[in-house]
Amino acid sequence: MHRNDPTNYQKKELGSYVLSYIIDLAKTKGIKKIYGALTHQDIKSNPNLINWYQKYGFKIEAPTYEEVSTAKYRICLYLDELLNYVL
Repeated sequence: MHRNDPTNYQKKELGSYVLSYIIDLAKTKGIKKIYGALTHQDIKSNPNLINWYQKYGFKIEAPTYEEVSTAKYRICLYLDELLNYVL
């Protein structure tokens, strides 16, 4: 397996650590929303990715007009709605 293969880093909690840090930092900076997009390749590479983001409170939405050519889903975390998610 090549060292740049993303599966080398799965199941090591690195993504959870980084995402938790970003969420905490965004809260301290007064940011209200974190968003991004998941591509078909993202889902193909990691079929559990949607559930992983949902575990942190992200909502799965349709991609915006600008994202539709590359994204399969838009992910949004509304920090003012974040209450009982494990961070």
